[in-house]
Amino acid sequence: SEHYTDITGNLSIENSQMDAIDLPHLETVGGGVSIKHSRSLTTIGLPRLQTAGEHVAIYSNDNLTSISMPRLQLVDGGFGGVSIYSNKKLTSIAMPQLQSVSGAFQIGGNDTLTSVDLPQLQSVDGIWGSVEIFDSDNLTSVDLPQLQSVGSSVWVYNSPDLTSVTVPNLQSVGGDVNIFDNLDLTSVTMPQLQSVGGDVDIRDNNSLTTIDLPQLQSVGGSVDIGSPSRLTGCDLGSYTEEYCP
Repeated sequence: SEHYTDITGNLSIENSQMDAIDLPHLETVGGGVSIKHSRSLTTIGLPRLQTAGEHVAIYSNDNLTSISMPRLQLVDGGFGGVSIYSNKKLTSIAMPQLQSVSGAFQIGGNDTLTSVDLPQLQSVDGIWGSVEIFDSDNLTSVDLPQLQSVGSSVWVYNSPDLTSVTVPNLQSVGGDVNIFDNLDLTSVTMPQLQSVGGDVDIRDNNSLTTIDLPQLQSVGGSVDIGSPSRLTGCDLGSYTEEYCP
């Protein structure tokens, strides 16, 4: 099986006793990739995987420390997307070529995660296309340098060591922008964001000093930035005068 290049259906690994997953020739999975409940697993390496047709789901692997998918470009999941959660010892996620996800992109409950490398991610689309980063106790920054559009919502919450959220090329969010309960967060920077279909909710981040959304022109719902008097820098584009101190 280690010589397979293509799987038309699903790749599913559950309750495995392997300590490493290494499929050096696998390039495409027509269905989903699911790796879960494998206590012995420490590393996942899929060095040639380029596309997954439904989802990539990696969760509840108690000793997993690293995930490396250096050539993954597309997850065309409809509503499946990418879910990486509840891997207690996971420290790094590297998907340096990932460009497009159809469905949700979720990272949460990985208590020791310190590094998320997504330098090419451009779109998370569809009505289920949300970006969700949550319950990541040791993650210090969220940096999505190429992300331009999110079909549904952006959620960043309950990550106490997080200090910055930087999405320099994001232009549109179909649903809400929710950033809350991040105790050490000091800055939220989205300099190109123009339209949000739902709410902008940036609150209960006790250390927040800077909100930089200077191009914001259209918010379909409400705006809530919590305690604006704490902010030393606040730019909400067309909404600055109404909501900034």
